[in-house]
Amino acid sequence: DRLLIDEDNTALVIDEGVTLNARVEVNGCRNIKICGKGIITQSGKDDIKYRICLDLLGCENVSVEDITITESLFWCFRVFGCDNVHINNIKIIGYRGNNDGIDVCGSRNVTVDGAFIRTWDDSFVVKAVDERDKKSVHYVVKDSPTDMTKAFERVGDVYNILFKNSTLWNDFARPIEIGVSLRADKVHDIRYENIDIIHSTT
Repeated sequence: DRLLIDEDNTALVIDEGVTLNARVEVNGCRNIKICGKGIITQSGKDDIKYRICLDLLGCENVSVEDITITESLFWCFRVFGCDNVHINNIKIIGYRGNNDGIDVCGSRNVTVDGAFIRTWDDSFVVKAVDERDKKSVHYVVKDSPTDMTKAFERVGDVYNILFKNSTLWNDFARPIEIGVSLRADKVHDIRYENIDIIHSTT
């Protein structure tokens, strides 16, 4: 149900043809690489404690490349309280309610390049959070084994976020969103470059 990475200098390689049916949680560490042409999914799962297929929490210097994410129970890929994250050439397919594509929350220096995302909910989302969000079901799930302490210690102003060279298909909500949560002193230098939106109802 849950693969936890909590040690620095770790690589997770999901080879082509491999499907990892679990929540992948990277918590409070630095110098992490997740790559390969395999799939992370939550197909057939329904335990909300393990929602979010790929969750980066309070991390620094992370690279995510070439993987595919499908059928998350909630948001598909969250970057929360992180610095220096590079996401390249990933694909996300999510058809459930609240299946956001990539949510960048309280983070800095994040680049997403070459993504294909088809989701029911928002695709590229930037949020700013604070202490009040510890009581929000969007961030802290009752009975979850996930420790959000390090992630909340690192949230703050949100800046230098770049989404580029990507294709978005949304079935219900917004392809691009800044908000809804914007609880920080400053949110700035958020850029979207060369984005193809091929379907959107809003």
